Amino acid sequence: MRDGLRAAALAAAMLLWSAMPAAAQEHTLAQAISDQAQRTTLAFAGLGMITGNLEAQSFFPPGKVADYTGFQYLRDNDPDNMGHNTSFLSRVADNVLFILTDAQLAALKAVATGQVDLINAYGTKRYPLMKAFRRLVDGTGPAGSPGLSLAAVKSTSRDLYIIDGQISFDRAVLYAEIYRSMTAAQVAYLDAMAGVGWGSWPDITGDQVRDRLRGLSHDQSVAVMTYAGDLFSWYAGSVQADVYFCPERHGTYFGSFYMKDAPAMGHEGYGISQSLTADAGSALCDSRLGYVTAAQAALFTQLVDAQRNNLYAGAVNMVQARSDIAVALRTLVTPIPPTAAYLAQVRAPMCLPGPRSTANWMARTRYGTPPPWPNSGAR
Repeated sequence: MRDGLRAAALAAAMLLWSAMPAAAQEHTLAQAISDQAQRTTLAFAGLGMITGNLEAQSFFPPGKVADYTGFQYLRDNDPDNMGHNTSFLSRVADNVLFILTDAQLAALKAVATGQVDLINAYGTKRYPLMKAFRRLVDGTGPAGSPGLSLAAVKSTSRDLYIIDGQISFDRAVLYAEIYRSMTAAQVAYLDAMAGVGWGSWPDITGDQVRDRLRGLSHDQSVAVMTYAGDLFSWYAGSVQADVYFCPERHGTYFGSFYMKDAPAMGHEGYGISQSLTADAGSALCDSRLGYVTAAQAALFTQLVDAQRNNLYAGAVNMVQARSDIAVALRTLVTPIPPTAAYLAQVRAPMCLPGPRSTANWMARTRYGTPPPWPNSGAR
């Protein structure tokens, strides 16, 4: 029976990247991992590398770390098309901070403060990869070096994902604890926000919650705001939303996020074009525009073909791994706190060194369908 439930949960998660009706959502995982989306995304990353520098490569939005709470899906599918406006996260987070009790907020601050070092370590540990890639482009590799080592790149990337897994797990445990403590009034408040767009949410401003962030450092404040946004997106979302990722989420060492976000930094109300990746990326993968030759454009098609199995088509792939993680993390949301043994069971495949595969995860993680949310109907 348990195996059947587990298989059903995974099947539901995987539906997101299979064929979906056009009327479902404008932005789906099926679209994000399509050949055309991947081609323009890879080309946009190449454009960032060509026109940028190491500083641009280092830029990484906070929401792209530990992103198994559906916030990217919420952002990309906002009915009011405000998801890529700089005020979007602020509006979500301010509403959540406005309704949290002092005890709930204290728990949120404690985890956010405790994770700042991990978040910064994630950023710092990206530098060896970024510098190696920059040297490859600039032709400044060490004398006598045979070039990039695939084994070294994989090892460094794996270390980053272990950090990412620890951050993701700790946040999920926190969010589940807060959900269990929510009052009926808090649940009703979030229910009223779920399923409607930015313009329909209560107009809570930063001024109304500023005192609740007093005493936090900049890094701590950014973390608290990020986590508050996650609290809502995970509550209002689904496994499908959790699995979803924008094309730039993985392998983002080349400066494309900087090109997107740099003009928006410090400008409240700035809207980032949702077509920028496709429009700018086309310059390197569509020879008809006159920037590259047909042979140069073909390199991106060849790269899409080479990466398809790792992305979603192979026996072990990124979409499957994200589905496994997303389903397992949602099982932490239970009316009764999970036991320490169960928490360790969920955490181990995400955060500890060792072989990782779908079979290994399935064998070690016992989960069924996600349970109902506390004080509310099943989501």
